[in-house]
Amino acid sequence: MSTAIDNVACGDAAQTRFRSVLDEFAEAWKRAKHHSQRPAEIEHLVDAAGASLPAMMDRLRSRDATAGYEWADQLSEIDARLMQDIAHWRAEEAKLAPDDGSYSSAHNSVRANLDAIGRCLRIVRDEAEYAGSPSFKLLSDPLLLIGGEWGTGKTHLLCDVTSERLAREAPTVLVLAKNFEGDVLADICARLGEATSVEDKFAELSGAGQGARGRTVFVVDGVNEGRRREWRQAISTLISLVADHPNIGVVVTCRTPFEAIAIEKSDLAGC
Repeated sequence: MSTAIDNVACGDAAQTRFRSVLDEFAEAWKRAKHHSQRPAEIEHLVDAAGASLPAMMDRLRSRDATAGYEWADQLSEIDARLMQDIAHWRAEEAKLAPDDGSYSSAHNSVRANLDAIGRCLRIVRDEAEYAGSPSFKLLSDPLLLIGGEWGTGKTHLLCDVTSERLAREAPTVLVLAKNFEGDVLADICARLGEATSVEDKFAELSGAGQGARGRTVFVVDGVNEGRRREWRQAISTLISLVADHPNIGVVVTCRTPFEAIAIEKSDLAGC
């Protein structure tokens, strides 16, 4: 769940995760590159992936989903080169005479080469799987609905996330739905500072997210605990507002099984 919320924010934590994957690959590659038939090609692709990260993060924050597709394409290119290496060493293994069950030095050498290349391949494929996950989608479509039974820690989680973000001055708004009624978004915005319009306040929040090289995370906790009709409308309006402000992400919690009651069906489809 922490990765999902980091992706809603699309800031330093999300970028650090990408860097850690590349670092993990680099460590595995130290051993594998000596057994690759195309080390220069693979290193070029990996270096290009690393160099693309800052621009990719900027594009994801602007809600450009194609940046994620391009990341997946880069991984696919690396995967293809590694698979060529795997095919090479499997062919070499096939040339070796069958032994009596105890691996010969030649067999051991080929197996070690396959293991080294295979370790790199697993890292790439794990990242490719992540690139196709709902969590990854939050980088460019930052609307997260957290459901769960009563007492499963949803509020504690979001309070911890909010405290951690505020401690490092990351722009964050935490709203307890049960404390607001009537024109809830106008009330929330009024409590956030100067009595500007809702639209102006969200533009301000978006600017704060952009200034922090991420997104302002707007959290609504316990939407099922607020006045139903008012909060159904508020969530719909909130989703429309943030669609126009790419540097705001939204996290909403709702007790299961009240999601369909507390949130409009059309809005649930986007979560």
